Order: sequence, then structure tokens, then C-alpha cells
Amino acid sequence: MNFVTILEVYFKMKKKFKKWVSSVLTAALLVGTLLVPNHRAEAAEETLLNTYGSVFGYSGTCINLNQLRNANTLAHVKSQYNSITLENEMKPDAMLGYSANLISKDEARRMGYYIPSSMTENYVPRINFNTVDEVMKICHENGLKMRAHTLVWHSQTPDWFFRNGYSGNNGYVSQAQMDLRMEFYVKSVIDHVYNSPYGDVVYAWDVVNEYQHATSCGWLSIYGNVNNYPSFVKKAFQYAHERLEYHGKGNSVSLFYNDYNTYMEVNDIITMVNFINSNGKICDGVGMQSHLNTNYPSVSYYTDAVKAFLNEGFEVQITELDVVNKGDTDQADYLYQIMSNLLALKKNGAKITGITVWGLSDDVTWIRGERPLLFSSLGQPKSAYYRMLEAYRNAGFSGGNNNTGNSGNTGNNGNAGNTGNSGSNGNATVVQCENMTKSGQYTGNVGNPFNGVALYANNDAVSFTQNFTTGTSDFTLRGASNGSNTAKVDLVIGGQTKGTFSFTSTQATDVTIKNVSHGTGNQTVQLVVTTDDGSWDCYADYLSISATTGSNNNNNNNNWGNNWGNNWGNNDWNNNNGNNNNGGNNTGNAGAQTNEVQCESMTKSGQYTGNTNNPFNGVALYANNDKVSFSQYFAYDTHSFTLRGASNNSKTAKVDLVINGQTVGTFSFGNNNPTEYTIQNVKHATGQVTIELVVTTDDGSWDAYIDYLKF
Repeated sequence: MNFVTILEVYFKMKKKFKKWVSSVLTAALLVGTLLVPNHRAEAAEETLLNTYGSVFGYSGTCINLNQLRNANTLAHVKSQYNSITLENEMKPDAMLGYSANLISKDEARRMGYYIPSSMTENYVPRINFNTVDEVMKICHENGLKMRAHTLVWHSQTPDWFFRNGYSGNNGYVSQAQMDLRMEFYVKSVIDHVYNSPYGDVVYAWDVVNEYQHATSCGWLSIYGNVNNYPSFVKKAFQYAHERLEYHGKGNSVSLFYNDYNTYMEVNDIITMVNFINSNGKICDGVGMQSHLNTNYPSVSYYTDAVKAFLNEGFEVQITELDVVNKGDTDQADYLYQIMSNLLALKKNGAKITGITVWGLSDDVTWIRGERPLLFSSLGQPKSAYYRMLEAYRNAGFSGGNNNTGNSGNTGNNGNAGNTGNSGSNGNATVVQCENMTKSGQYTGNVGNPFNGVALYANNDAVSFTQNFTTGTSDFTLRGASNGSNTAKVDLVIGGQTKGTFSFTSTQATDVTIKNVSHGTGNQTVQLVVTTDDGSWDCYADYLSISATTGSNNNNNNNNWGNNWGNNWGNNDWNNNNGNNNNGGNNTGNAGAQTNEVQCESMTKSGQYTGNTNNPFNGVALYANNDKVSFSQYFAYDTHSFTLRGASNNSKTAKVDLVINGQTVGTFSFGNNNPTEYTIQNVKHATGQVTIELVVTTDDGSWDAYIDYLKF
């Protein structure tokens, strides 16, 4: 081997060595790339929705209708949030207008407004629901929920609303008159929302906003200066709570006192909320607006306030979060600490049920000249956004939980179907009669007109044990008679008869006995025949108990398994069209009852029709063709109608419900004790219709007394 050959071998080996070194270095770089954590890559798989929405139940933002109408904005909202709050468009000035548009009380009733019975004013202001209706529809169609903000506020409430004659040139009304105006407004707005086919999107209300910081306004001019025992604030919550209970929303919708700088007013707010709840819990908790600054409050000061509210048993929602800062890093570090503390509290069982950021991005923030939000512009996250996700991971929550998506609606108008032993029907517990314990000589199953139970004779009964968590419930029995004679089934709880269900035809009908008082804990519930005269048999399908809460028969709530504390109901946003495995029992709210018309105020006709004051102030219908009637405007084509009435004796009194000349059902009253009888899901025309309550089958053995009609 000569020198040249040696050099050739050397250079060949050198090239191979360099190639080997290059390969090793490339592999090392690749391994290093794989091993070094990339938080931005992790965060790209996470969103506020599948992290904070998963843990707290609601991840929200504030918005307006024009933004929601924009497809790109709506897509961004759905990617990050499952809740929205209208920034201004549900505040009183937006709903009432800057000048009064007055309508008569009769017209207001026809439009579905709530008119207090003792209200003496002849006119009330028209309420503009156009924006709210469109927003609820958009939310429903896109799987979003909604915080209703706000009902009572010292700011953005028109001054004319407090004045005599609804005129800004007149003096202020009395406290008693203002109470009635507030009741009219609060109840009319809540009724309108839950009468809407899209009303179920509203899960929380800011009933009163910023009272502790109220300044010169109509509220203070009428009721006096700010204090910790404000009567009108308590009444506002009473009115709101009454309507939630009326609509069956008391266990699924929360009522909040909402304010800013809550960390500075902790003791005052606690004292006031406890005063509001002094006669029973009607305020669920505190909305902490949380317009923060990295200079103030300190993280510990803010966290101590949250803990103080939680320790009082209050539900807490962060409702209007933004952070003024000295720069992106300053904001990010501050939010990381705040969120770390909130996540730690939640992990220990705290009832913090939502975090709403007050705005989509810095370019549309309400704080001029600042950058307080999580996105610089739509879809452009800032460091604060990523640090929030980092806080989520570092708190022990790994990965984005995709079960929090908002891809489906909640199935308001599903059809009822059969369950196993019991199931959930909205907020109700449904028990199939064929699965109850049967007793009596002839009790047995039937397959017609439905799969249920036949009760043929006195003392035929079915029964079951129910664990009641509240002391008052509504009971709805679906049943039928075997012929034209009225079949009657007594509702007996704990051995005490609570009411009677009456069925007047062979068509399956839902009959409701409302506001039944009973004990809590385990109680024996019976459906029993006691007044059979041999002319009828009764068929019973299922019993629905609307005030019962509890397990949801293994809903598809795989997010946290145990449905944490039921703080956010059935987690509809996880269920993708509300598939709660209840055999189709999502019967929805086909026209929640919002209006009440006193029978004595209706038009009377017939030979003997007249007012009566016993057993209540109402109307007596004595003979065939005796009737009362009124005109009503309907925006929707399905409602349930409840008539309170009684017979004058033990004979069954029957009153037909007639809409635009067509009989759509019959109310039956089996004795002289006033009872509410409900005909569910009545289909009718929309627009202006004539409603009549008329006697057509009187045989001379009974008279009918009627008090009011609700729908």
C-alpha cells in the first residue's frame, strides 16, 4: 500500500466518520425535540371549554347579538365557551326603552305579562323581548347556555320607571307602588324566558346588580340609602324565586347577587345575603364580577373573599373577569395564581360553578386603552390564556376533557316514553305504575290504552316508596277512564289523602295536583280507588313527581362521574341532545305556564253565570251553556292549562276548555275542595284567540265553581 493509497483510505474513513457523527447528532436533536415539553403544543389540544368548562361547569364570555350573528365569532365562542352573558341588551333600559311605551293591563295579560293582582295602575310599560328571544334561539341551536343579566340595577334603569304616570316630569311613586312595578317587571321577564321554547338555555340570573355601590337613582330615592337590610332587594329575590318555583326551575336555576369589588365588601354582602335568605333560601349565592388589576387586589386578598362566601354556604360564580395589567407577562402571572387558587378550592369540593370572562378580546373590551382579556383579537390567544391552561394542568387536571362540548341542544320537546322503575323527566321523577306494588282484589296490568295498571274496584291500589328531599311537590298522573264516566284515583302519601286525579274519557290524559305538602325522607305513595260506584274502571300509566331530585339513572355525564354536588343540574352540555338514558322521558316545556287570568274578570254569558265568594272569589257555572270567556294572544302553539275550581258537592263538575270554538279538553272537579286541574300540552292556534270555559254536560246534580285559569 503506497502513500496515495493510504491517503485514499484515510479520506474514505473520515467521510464515513463524519457521516456517522452527523447521523448521531441528528438523532440526538430529534430525541431532544421529543423529550423537551412543548406547552404550546399541549395547550393547542386544550381550550377554556374542555378545561375550565369541565371543572367548573360553565366557561363563559360576554357578548352582544351582532357578535353572535357573525359566523366566525360564533364558531370562536363555541370553541372556548358553553355560556354567554349579554353585555347590555338584557339590562332594564334595553328592555324598557328610554321612554315609556304604555299598554293596558288587559293587553299586557294577553301578551303573557305578569300583572300583580293588587296593581291598580291602568297601564304598564311594554317590554321589548326581541333581542333576548333571538339570543336564546341562537344559544339553543348551538348548544350554549346563558346567564341572564340583570333584573334590578341602579344604573341603566330608565328614570321614568320610578315616576308617577311613568313620566320623568312627575314625582316618584310610593314604595308600595314600586314594589308592584318591580314584581310586574321581574316576573314578566322570567315568565317570558321560561315560556319560550328556548328558555331552558337560561341557567342563572343576576337578580340584583351592584346594590352595595348604588348612587343617586330611583331605587334609592324611593327606598332610602344603601344598607345591609334592603327590603326591595329581598323582594326582588322573592319575586324571582316564586317564578322559578312556578316553572319548576327552583332546583336547576340559580339566583345571584352580583357586584364588583366584592373582596372589599365581604362582610356587608354576607350580612345582606343572609338577610335576603332569613325566611328561606331565595338567593343562591354571589356573582363576583372580578374586574381586577394586577396591582390590586392581591391574590391572597381575592382568594380570602372567595373562601368567605363559600364558608357561608353561598354558591359562587366569577361573572365578569378581566385584569388590567402592566404587560402580557404581568397579566399572565397574576391570572395563573388566581386560577391556581380557584382550581385548588374546586378540587376540595368548593361550590364555584362558573367562570365568565368579560369580553371576547382586547379590541372589543369595555375598558378603553387597556388589554385586560385573554385574546388580543378574535382567535389570537395571549400569554394569559396559556398560563390559565397551565394552571389547570398544574392543579392536577390533565388534558382537555372533550365531554364538555356544546355540540347539541337539550331536547326541549321530546316525547314521553316508558322507563324502567323510575327515571328523570326534566326535573321530575317518573314512576311507571306497572312497576309499583299492586294490592286489592282486581288490580292488574293492561296493555290498552297504554302499558299500565287497571284499577277495577274500591281499594284496588298501587304503591311505592319515595325519598323526598323537599317538602312540597307537584304530582302528575297519566291515566284514562274505561268509558265516558269519570274515573277517580286518590293520591295518598304517608296514609293521608292529598288529592284526587279525575279522568273523564278513554283518551290518555295528564292530570296534575300542584303544591302537595308532604314530609321529607322515605314516604309511602299510593294510588288508590275509594269512590267506585261500579260504572267505571281506571287505567293508570305513570306518576311524575316534579320536585324530586336525585340520581339520573346513569346519565351520559361521563365528565366527572358523580355529577359533582348537582351544582349544574344534568350537565346538559355533555349530553349531546340530552340523551339521559331515560327511555325518552324528556317531555320538555311545551309552553310553560306564565299567565293567570281571574275568572271573575272574564266575560260572563249563559242564563245563570255569576260571581261567587265561596269557596273562593270566583265564578259559579250552574247550567249548560253557562260560561266565561276572554281573548288571548299566543306567540307559541302549545300550552298547558290549569284551572282552579271545585264542585258544589261530591258529584263531579265538568268544565270544557274551548279555544276558537274547538273543545280541547275537560276540567273535572270531584268534590267541594278547591283543586288545580291541568290539561297538558294543548295544541292551539297562534295569534289572537278566544278562550272559553263552558259547561256542556250538566245533569242538574252539580254546579261548578271556578277561580282562575293559568297557562
